[in-house]
Amino acid sequence: MIENATPTVNTNADIEWLRQLGYGLRYSRSSTRKWQLCLLDGPNMSNLGVGGRDPRNFGTISSLGALHASMTAFVEGIGASLETYQSNHEGAIVGRIYEVAADTDAFIFNPAGLSKYGVPCVQALVDSGRPYVEVHFANTAALGWTGGTAPIRHAAASVMGLRNHGYVAALYGLINALDDGIFNETVS
Repeated sequence: MIENATPTVNTNADIEWLRQLGYGLRYSRSSTRKWQLCLLDGPNMSNLGVGGRDPRNFGTISSLGALHASMTAFVEGIGASLETYQSNHEGAIVGRIYEVAADTDAFIFNPAGLSKYGVPCVQALVDSGRPYVEVHFANTAALGWTGGTAPIRHAAASVMGLRNHGYVAALYGLINALDDGIFNETVS
């Protein structure tokens, strides 16, 4: 190993560790329902692991593919199902929300480059009638953004500033909230 090198999260061992973590947490759930979740990542997330992304804000995850594989493994371990989707185009994300809403119990949404003005995505999420959790690698308030992000106004919750670890927290929290019936009025 190179001295002072930053390790990356992308190995099969990392993915298997997250699957086992999810499996261990499965027993803390109050339900055995296999929730259908959809993870949406907005513009610029495809650049994870690409040079120039500050590891203080974006962590050491090697790529968006590694992030999605890790989160899919975690969710499978905990006993739910996860579809992942990313686009650098807002219209494509809006279209995807409408395409999958009927078969999705809840969404995790990282608006990324749409954080300040992603109103069409927000409207599609609201129209879906499904709860969603907004997640960000960085703490947007620490970046000097005042008034919050566009999606947060309708989000059931938000997790930010924990880099890729925030996705685990958001997924675990969302699954447990669904199990507890907190979102019963919006989930069919």
